[in-house]
Amino acid sequence: MSNESQWLIEKRKEAENLLDVLPDEKVRYVSVPFAKPEDGVQKGKFAATIVQHDSRIEIEQTDELIIKDIKEALQDESLAKYFEQPKNRQEAANLAHFNSGVFIYVPDNTKLEKPLFFIVSSGGAVVSRNIIVAGRNSKVKIIQNIIGTGSYNEATCLHAMDDSVVEFACIQNLEKGNAWIKRKGVCDARG
Repeated sequence: MSNESQWLIEKRKEAENLLDVLPDEKVRYVSVPFAKPEDGVQKGKFAATIVQHDSRIEIEQTDELIIKDIKEALQDESLAKYFEQPKNRQEAANLAHFNSGVFIYVPDNTKLEKPLFFIVSSGGAVVSRNIIVAGRNSKVKIIQNIIGTGSYNEATCLHAMDDSVVEFACIQNLEKGNAWIKRKGVCDARG
């Protein structure tokens, strides 16, 4: 990616070097009982709508949230704290090669009544990295729908500050592609 911060370039190189060293992740499959929502791109129905088609991102949001394309957001070096050392090859591959994703920040004391809808359409090889931060005393529900025929690799880091509530549901409807999806939630009193 062009115009990346030096810290991110170094993180990517470190992850690339770990690809031949780290073991594969052991995965178990679980299914989440959740009904598929209607077409999410309807004005007023959601607090925000994010449409990611391969590495292209379209965002429709309210003033209550801060949502940015991950490439734009990572110009801020303070986000480096959300990047941990990879523990397996899949994590290293994601960090070394991510080409899309979003940064979502729910400010302190913001309680969203409507959910945020995040649709991902993969027609090629998508490597996505998402950072979601819920500020103190905030509330957000995120519904993600992954569709398409391509390969999909995602790492999502959810940080919930004191007294925040984060609900995250995902519907995965990839037709023929391979998927590796890793989500990590952290309760963080420090901010």
